[in-house]
Amino acid sequence: MKSSYENMQAQIVEVLQLIVNRQAHGQSRGKQYIFTSGNKTRAISFDQILFFESLPQPHKIAINTFDSQFQIYDSLSSVEKSDPEFVRAHKSFVVNIRNVASIDTNHNIVVFKNGSSCPLANSRTKKVKQQLLAWKNPPL
Repeated sequence: MKSSYENMQAQIVEVLQLIVNRQAHGQSRGKQYIFTSGNKTRAISFDQILFFESLPQPHKIAINTFDSQFQIYDSLSSVEKSDPEFVRAHKSFVVNIRNVASIDTNHNIVVFKNGSSCPLANSRTKKVKQQLLAWKNPPL
């Protein structure tokens, strides 16, 4: 029969293995963006969101992730205000700064970690660059 110490040790190992597995499969419980799409309320990890874009239909935006797109009723200005990681790159696009791989000023685009891109307005280049540098090099 195992002692209570051995039981606790086994439980700790089990929990640590679960944490490692979740992180390896992108299931960590970091920041989540919660939204309603249709009659379902969903949560997407910030790690999965690339950018938000306005759609031709009034008051409708798309959430673009690494592997899917969700259409919701909201505004880009409310998304931008919801978290400092969401930065306006263009009048029709808000980017998630944590998933920006680079900024191409020759072509005025923001390139994401998966290779996709979105437009970057000349007037917003400086702010997006500043936010990217702040994200990559946080103050001590």
